[in-house]
Parts: sequence; C-alpha cells; structure tokens
Amino acid sequence: TMPSFVYLIPAMIFFGLGTVPAVFATIIYSMPPCIRLTNVGIRGVPIAMKEAAYSYGSSAWQVLTKVELPQAMPTIMAGINQTTMAAMSMVVISSMIGAKGLGE
Repeated sequence: TMPSFVYLIPAMIFFGLGTVPAVFATIIYSMPPCIRLTNVGIRGVPIAMKEAAYSYGSSAWQVLTKVELPQAMPTIMAGINQTTMAAMSMVVISSMIGAKGLGE
C-alpha cells in the first residue's frame, strides 16, 4: 500500500493549500475499502440463494434489495468501518497542509 500522504501531493498541485485538497485527498484515500468490501460482500452471496429468489419470481431489483444486500451487510459494514478509519487518519495528515483539523 502507498503511504497516505502521497495522495496529498497531487491534490496540492491541482488545488493549492487549504481545505479543498484535504477533502479531495481524504475522499480518494478512504473510498476504496468501502467499494472493495461492498464488491466482496455482494460476490460472496451464494448463487443458490439468488437462484431461489429468481425461481419464486423476484425481479433483479428485488433480489438485490431483499437477498444480496442483507446477506452482504456484515461485509459492507466492515467496509464502512475501514472507510471511516481511513478518513480520520487522512484528516489528521491533511491538517499539516493548512486544512483545519478535527478540532475545528
């Protein structure tokens, strides 16, 4: 993995010093765990469960909302946890480039 401050360098080049590069770098740094773990959770739903839902006449939207998302929720919540922790660490690091820290 890359150190978190590496994401601040291009953000500072494009946006200068202040809050905007800090928010940009925080979003770029913290979103991949959420996306990755959501993908893992959805792909981890057993095919037999999806086939059973389809065989009872469920639409693709119903299978997603009633079968896949509830089954993937523990993994999705782990992704949200990791995203929150990554965002907090990046906020602390980005306070070094002129953005306000957690206290303000």
